[in-house]
Amino acid sequence: MPSIRYRSLLVGVDFSATSKRALQHAAALAAELHARLEVVHVFNPMRPTLPFSAPSRDVIAQLNHEARAEAKGQLDAWVEALPEGVNAHATVVTGKPPEGILKRANAVSADIVVLGEQGHNLAESILIGSTAERVARKARRPVLLVPKSGRGS
Repeated sequence: MPSIRYRSLLVGVDFSATSKRALQHAAALAAELHARLEVVHVFNPMRPTLPFSAPSRDVIAQLNHEARAEAKGQLDAWVEALPEGVNAHATVVTGKPPEGILKRANAVSADIVVLGEQGHNLAESILIGSTAERVARKARRPVLLVPKSGRGS
């Protein structure tokens, strides 16, 4: 049986408590395996649904710029708080979360993707699905889903 070696992990975070748990699991795994950890947040910008005037578009663009910068600052703080010895890199990408995570995983040649499960109720899961579920369905690499709570906390 061939051995599997994870050299590059990607963890997606949305700044929820569950994604913080996923980051902690991914960091521990990366440290144990001496692997690189890519920590990614997908920023989904506001888009006007109706035609707006140029000044309104400028305001929305400014709000998006500020929100993206704030997300990058928070992501950097999370990565800086990781234990010493974890080779981690923080990236904010723009788009819809499932697609952004998968695209970044391909870009960095991640061997495995780590995500936190939000625990949507059955109706939400059936109607819209969660980011973690969508990534797991579309990924061409293993996906580790970290539950909201449980063993190994």
